[in-house]
Amino acid sequence: MRWSTCSPVPGPSAPSAGGYAPGSSQCSDQDIVVLSGAPIREPIAWAGPFMMNTRAEIIAAFETFQAGRLGTIPAQHLPHSDVGAAASSQGFLT
Repeated sequence: MRWSTCSPVPGPSAPSAGGYAPGSSQCSDQDIVVLSGAPIREPIAWAGPFMMNTRAEIIAAFETFQAGRLGTIPAQHLPHSDVGAAASSQGFLT
């Protein structure tokens, strides 16, 4: 679902539809995700990024994470001189 929000446009050029100008720079589109499902009817325990059924399972998940047994995401190697160029080409430095 797409939701569009607009700020009022000041001045005499404001459109008659409530003072909003869809498509102008004062508008921003937002995506909304709606999720639903049947209740699971189970206890829920959560901390940080982990969601389990009991506090003991949460503690075990943290221990597994801290021991490094959940895997890793390798960093892409870039020579030092290319780091800024790569960041700006991906839109991180504007």
